Amino acid sequence: MTTRTLVGRVGLSAIVLGVLVPTAISQEDLRDASAADDPAWRHGSGLRFIYDIREMPFNTRHYIAYRDTVAFSDIGDFFLQHLHPIHESLGSSGSEMAGPPTGLFWVWDEETETTIMAAGIPVTGPSTEVGGYQSITVRAGKAVVTDHYGSYDASAAAHEAIDGYLNDRGLGLPDIVLEEYLTDPALEPDSSKWHTRILYVFEDEHGAHR
Repeated sequence: MTTRTLVGRVGLSAIVLGVLVPTAISQEDLRDASAADDPAWRHGSGLRFIYDIREMPFNTRHYIAYRDTVAFSDIGDFFLQHLHPIHESLGSSGSEMAGPPTGLFWVWDEETETTIMAAGIPVTGPSTEVGGYQSITVRAGKAVVTDHYGSYDASAAAHEAIDGYLNDRGLGLPDIVLEEYLTDPALEPDSSKWHTRILYVFEDEHGAHR
């Protein structure tokens, strides 16, 4: 990560051909002036949001993904354009899917309103290019992790909570932020049960894939 902070601006709200597709979200639920200066709120433990933030070892992960610089307004279309073709490419290549669709974020630039990101699907091991999509490896290290249950429109609060945790402990900027979309809304219509896992990853060897 090379920005001061990366606060979640993407959430999941659509299913396209069986692949989870994130779209841009509103932050209206966060605009509570009475709570904005409350540290408990910033850390996700106050009022409407409660987050268990923990540090845990992070094992090396491999993704087949498409990485680009994307305008904030185009993030939804970016996922829509790439996640399903990646999924299809895995099937035709024999590569094995190893986890849920994932958003990978390296830079969130408020001045230019762009992000350096990738739409990816984890696979069991390092791979060569698959169907025109690249292999991305996130190296082992440590992750600061929380789980968001509920509407994707409110997931920005989880990023705010982790940001406060990092600042309070002087942990600095992560190398990459991952959002793992663990629930298929087409199978679970109750949005209060939708599960997004958010990981701020500090690699043992810094500087990869910036």
